[in-house]
Amino acid sequence: MRQLWAALLVLLAMAAPAGATNCSSYPYTLSNGQVADANQVMADFNTILNCANNTLAPVGSPALTGTPTAPAPAVGDNSYTIPTTSFVQQVAGPARYEHLVITNGTPSTSQVSVTADGILVSSAIPASYVVRNVSQTALTSCSGSAGCLDAGTVATSTWYAVWEIVNPSGPTSGLLLSTSFTAPTLPGGYTLSALIGAVKTDGSGNLYQFVQSGDLWSYRLTGATNNTSPMLVVNGAAWSAAWASFSLGSSVPGAAYIKSATLGVTTSGSGSAIYVDANNGASTGPYARLANSASPGVYVTGEMPINAGSLTLYYANGGTNTNLNYIAVFGFRLNI
Repeated sequence: MRQLWAALLVLLAMAAPAGATNCSSYPYTLSNGQVADANQVMADFNTILNCANNTLAPVGSPALTGTPTAPAPAVGDNSYTIPTTSFVQQVAGPARYEHLVITNGTPSTSQVSVTADGILVSSAIPASYVVRNVSQTALTSCSGSAGCLDAGTVATSTWYAVWEIVNPSGPTSGLLLSTSFTAPTLPGGYTLSALIGAVKTDGSGNLYQFVQSGDLWSYRLTGATNNTSPMLVVNGAAWSAAWASFSLGSSVPGAAYIKSATLGVTTSGSGSAIYVDANNGASTGPYARLANSASPGVYVTGEMPINAGSLTLYYANGGTNTNLNYIAVFGFRLNI
């Protein structure tokens, strides 16, 4: 019987974790096959029992302390596996991006530069991945791989979507430029993508100068070579007491991809005011008054929401003279 108790004690001691506080030492050192007094066996057994009851976490609803660890699940795992901090860092993060800035790189006519503290990239499988400390570039002079166009050669007078893409098996990440704002052609191995910005080429295939901060996109006029003046969408139109329509046209990526436009409005002389409205003056709320007779020839800017995904807006004049109207697009908010 004593040998049986001693064997049981050894097995219990082996099962007890080495780091458990109350299991690290026993009143008596016994080994299997040793002839031991029953009191010695029970003293050691009670030490292990106390450890199990007061130190070890129960199987059901354990309250762990210290720094417990577990294997990190794979990205896209939707089982009941324990999510570790490593896993959370990959699949959780910014709502979409943190401190995102996109602008021209070097050379400014063909390179796009992106920096961000974090970009959340997702796909429909579902799986997601957070790219941290982003500092990446993409060129319009190459295609078919990360850091390039997704396909073909650069087109003139064309809007390109800027995508953050991820190959989870690396994992590796990069930028991709595509004429598609919904489904870019991903390079081999890349399965995750997120729309983060937009760029436009001019009539020679060179990139317009721009800067995007978060979702706010703006044309850069200072130091630019291909857009030294505002992008006019109303250029010298006649004075109109009635609402007249105009379109944002190709100055923005498209109605489905922007939430608002930053417009500048002015007239050719004093004595009249210009108003802009998204609803042909039919809305019950106030329309946007972006310029007045106090600032002829000077653009006064304001942000105009896009109505029901339409690029058509309306302007009208107050006053009694025949000054000409000018409306320019200075930028927009991307729907990202």
